[in-house]
Amino acid sequence: MSRAWRGCEEWSDVKAAVYYGVRDIRVEEQPVPAIEGDDILLEVEACAICGTDVRTFLNGSSTVTPPRVLGHEVCGIVREISAGMNDGPRVGDRVIVAPAVGCGYCRDCQSGAPNMCERLRTLGLDCDGGFAEYMVVPARARFNLIKVPEGLAPEHATLAEPLACCINGQDQVGIRLGDSVVVIGAGPIGCMHTLLARLRGALKVVVIDKVRDRLGVAKELGATEVLCSESDEPVSSVLEITGGAGADVVIVACPSSEAQGQALQMCARRGRVLLFGGLPPGKTASLDTNLIHYKQIHVTGSHASTVLQNRLSVQLLASRVIPSEKLLTRVEPLDRIREAFDAAVSATEMKIAVKLH
Repeated sequence: MSRAWRGCEEWSDVKAAVYYGVRDIRVEEQPVPAIEGDDILLEVEACAICGTDVRTFLNGSSTVTPPRVLGHEVCGIVREISAGMNDGPRVGDRVIVAPAVGCGYCRDCQSGAPNMCERLRTLGLDCDGGFAEYMVVPARARFNLIKVPEGLAPEHATLAEPLACCINGQDQVGIRLGDSVVVIGAGPIGCMHTLLARLRGALKVVVIDKVRDRLGVAKELGATEVLCSESDEPVSSVLEITGGAGADVVIVACPSSEAQGQALQMCARRGRVLLFGGLPPGKTASLDTNLIHYKQIHVTGSHASTVLQNRLSVQLLASRVIPSEKLLTRVEPLDRIREAFDAAVSATEMKIAVKLH
């Protein structure tokens, strides 16, 4: 098969946005990718831009070899599967993709953490992803496709993957009823963390960012206090808000080494710090490890998410517990993907999705 099904016994070339290097994404026509064996052909309806996509666009990536179709926050329709496949998705199903695909055999996979697989493959990074009208889902990822409930629009369903990553992160630090939580970064990820922290029972959620407009959105989504780091000193302000104790949990939801250092300073004794936002290539943080030692702080990171966490995130979006309309603020067609990336870089929007069909 070399051409894409249009639903009326007609095949035609399709469009894909191909990443060739730093700041170089080109929309091209190409045949639909052929599937082999038990691969699955997905007609992509929408794909959102992730912070990882933005970092790759700006700086390149050690895990992405151009030319590559980026995009791993995907919602689409199953169009072709192996005739002999009796389990998993069916033709016509609308699905989202949990993009972290484990081998199924290593220690991490078999202990329930396939996102930490030693042979992990990530759709949209290690193989072509969702900024194309059609994409191939490898056979080993067929159980990473999760059916989307009726009523959840495709562009809103793309939020399931980043929301699942936030769920994974908060699972690591165990936010409890009555906790005080600080979220550094009020972008879409920081706002998702804010929503989830309140759902888990946090009494105080302090959100810090240098962009005042984003702080307004964070306040709408449940932040009890907001701080602009351009005018408020973050550490002393958090200590004042918490009566000098510091926060039970600090989540660094931005790619900032300075914020990682501040997180230790504003964390309470026996508190927990989540380093959620990865740093750009070549950047490192200088941390005062005596703070970890003497305050007995638990510091952890989180990476990607599991299929179960993606399934939960879809349910939260479909039930409207998570107000996706406040998080997704811009939708562009594939032909305007460069403008969509420029907007993501400028941080003038919250979440941005590219609509393919």
